[in-house]
Amino acid sequence: MKRSDLPREIRYIGWTKEVPTIKKIYLVIEFFFLFLFVPALIFYEWMPFSKIGVLLGFTVFCAIILWYDKSFNTRKLWNFRGLQKSWRGILLRFIPATVILTLIITMLEPYMLFNMVREDFYT
Repeated sequence: MKRSDLPREIRYIGWTKEVPTIKKIYLVIEFFFLFLFVPALIFYEWMPFSKIGVLLGFTVFCAIILWYDKSFNTRKLWNFRGLQKSWRGILLRFIPATVILTLIITMLEPYMLFNMVREDFYT
């Protein structure tokens, strides 16, 4: 399969000559910020505001960026036809994974099963 035969979303993944240097720098900064800096703030509890607020803020920020990005097809964001095609496969993976993880937690640390619901229901 030639590179030109791939969908446009997949074609430009990676560090190719087609990606400008400024975009590479932006992506590196974005990576460090989203996957190292913010999680470190949350882990060490250096964040003076709500963690859920940060997550909701990032969600709204990313949604706004995607909405105004001319190269992003917003119809793919809410692709219910795609869900209709794949819901069986999703359930065939989700249900066994849920059962297996519940069994593992029950065997290894049973007190942790539904611990948050018992101790802090409203969260």
